[in-house]
Amino acid sequence: MTIIFNEKAAATDPNATPQWRYEAIEALASEGNTRKPKHRQVDPVLEKYASELSKTGAFTSEAARVATKIFRADDEYRAEIEARVLAGESVSSIAAHTKLPEQVIQDYEFLFFDVRRFSEASDWLIKNTTGLKHQSEYRVNDVRLFWGRQALEGGTVVIDELITSFKANRQVTDKFSLAVYLKKTGSVPLEVQSFVAINIIPQSGNGELWLVDFGMEHAAIEKIMSPASKASAVQALQAHVIECGRLIASGKPLPLPPNWKRKKPKQPSASTMEQMYAEAKLFRESRKQVPSSVASGKAKAGKVKAPGTGQLVDVLK
Repeated sequence: MTIIFNEKAAATDPNATPQWRYEAIEALASEGNTRKPKHRQVDPVLEKYASELSKTGAFTSEAARVATKIFRADDEYRAEIEARVLAGESVSSIAAHTKLPEQVIQDYEFLFFDVRRFSEASDWLIKNTTGLKHQSEYRVNDVRLFWGRQALEGGTVVIDELITSFKANRQVTDKFSLAVYLKKTGSVPLEVQSFVAINIIPQSGNGELWLVDFGMEHAAIEKIMSPASKASAVQALQAHVIECGRLIASGKPLPLPPNWKRKKPKQPSASTMEQMYAEAKLFRESRKQVPSSVASGKAKAGKVKAPGTGQLVDVLK
């Protein structure tokens, strides 16, 4: 890991992380009174923090201590602060939403989340704040990474919808995970549930086969002319995706999709297989985009009600 000790280097070094200052402070504190390299340029403020840390094991500022606890706990506070920073919200706005003092937010950004000045460096932001490559799925515990990516993509309106839904449906006993969005007893908007679900379906193994089936179902829906019939079909597809996501969130392995369970499956032609996987990719990419109703703040709460028996839903139960 590259340790950066001054602002000038942090502004130009692609290896800098959002928490480069804290990494430098820890490194300096661990050195203690040992001889420092003469050529190394260290910002005085970092030396000050390092001196505090080496003497007492903590910062003298209460706000800095609270910010450090938030960073290390890596829970809802950290996820919301980082998401709202990435969405471009002001310190006062973030403080109001999280009910934390503004100084805590300022210290958190200074020590652990130096990203505002790199708002145009999209690749660096994705790498350092979402931890994911393009089109990778999220693990069920990746709430902070998921919120961070959606903040970059959709801004404040999207983050408000996601965080509001999450807080409204999380119980005291619930773990800090994306499974909160997928609870059957919850009131999370269907668009949000299906959006979260498609983002945690793995792109390998049986997950890839489900994505193929969902892609083919999505392609068929696009050909429906009747608005009412199309809306009903979309809701059915949402139900299928959500049930799949719930199974993943529960930690259980995904079964084979019904269309892949035949004892003597008919092997599709190469061109058909190519089309199937193309549809799966198109569906996956379209569902990775924030739903328009969520982006506009107009998503409606509701439970999944799959029309009919729903073969795809039934096989997942």
